Amino acid sequence: MKKLILALSLLLFGLPAFAQIIATNTTLSAAVADSKSQLIVVASATGINVRSASDNTKATLLYIDREAMDVTAVNGTTITVRRGAESTPATPHASGAVVFVYPRYLLTNIGGGMIDNAPSFPGGSCTRGNELILPRIQLTSGLFSDCIGGQWVNGDATQTTRTLFNLFRYPDPGSTTLSTIETSGTAAAANTEIYCTELDLPYSVLITGLAVLNGTTVGTNKHFLILYDATGNVLANTATAGTLTAGASTYQKINLVNKYYAVGPARYFVCDGLNGTTDTIRHASTGSNDNILGGTVGTQVFGTAIKITVPSSFTTVKVPYIAIF
Repeated sequence: MKKLILALSLLLFGLPAFAQIIATNTTLSAAVADSKSQLIVVASATGINVRSASDNTKATLLYIDREAMDVTAVNGTTITVRRGAESTPATPHASGAVVFVYPRYLLTNIGGGMIDNAPSFPGGSCTRGNELILPRIQLTSGLFSDCIGGQWVNGDATQTTRTLFNLFRYPDPGSTTLSTIETSGTAAAANTEIYCTELDLPYSVLITGLAVLNGTTVGTNKHFLILYDATGNVLANTATAGTLTAGASTYQKINLVNKYYAVGPARYFVCDGLNGTTDTIRHASTGSNDNILGGTVGTQVFGTAIKITVPSSFTTVKVPYIAIF
């Protein structure tokens, strides 16, 4: 009876107002050399909190590789933790490993808790707006599950420390000289259109930023890049103020405002908009690369990321060469 009363109390009073959010993540700035150290150093402490007597949603659970850690103190980017939480094994971790940051209360499984410690994982259709937080994590196995394109996608547990050492390019121009693709490039329609490319990720990866292949004219307008799932939900974006174009006939790398851990294999879309018609970006002329989908989406406002209807076909010279890093 006491457990029932506690569960009802948490359900009624312990959870904040519903709003689907994307889990915060950061990386380790230094290796965790053993299974006993209580101090870890992270690149960013955003979202990392200690339990408050007046607010039970403040406690934070960190998840690195397959180990869960409870946060007991925060001093800048140096975090004091209790190792091996939720019966997960305490193990060493490499510098640069991805650190997932979750509100501790989501572990309760109240209302189908988002951090799942059960031996099963979700499958079939899903709606992102129905989820409190994404991706879900199965703590014991390290399996990540995200609602991408209206379907549950489950990523390999061994991929949580995977990094991109080179640009992952899509479509891949292969050995073609970048300066010869689509001659000098095409000028964009200012503030009204974005140019979208299908991105098929073969595995899960932490995305730090997006890149686009510039044409020969740069230095006047600004890029604004957005990462979408296959049904047009916004997942991440670059700075809304835009980033000045730079580097003719090269992939210009632009950081995301918040890094995004993309669960794969799954289909995503990357779209680019410019705030003027002077500078150019290069586009694919044929859809022969894996029958790639892409084209323009109109009625857009530069610097604003909203849900879209993604392209369902290929439109020649309207599909930018993009990359992730």
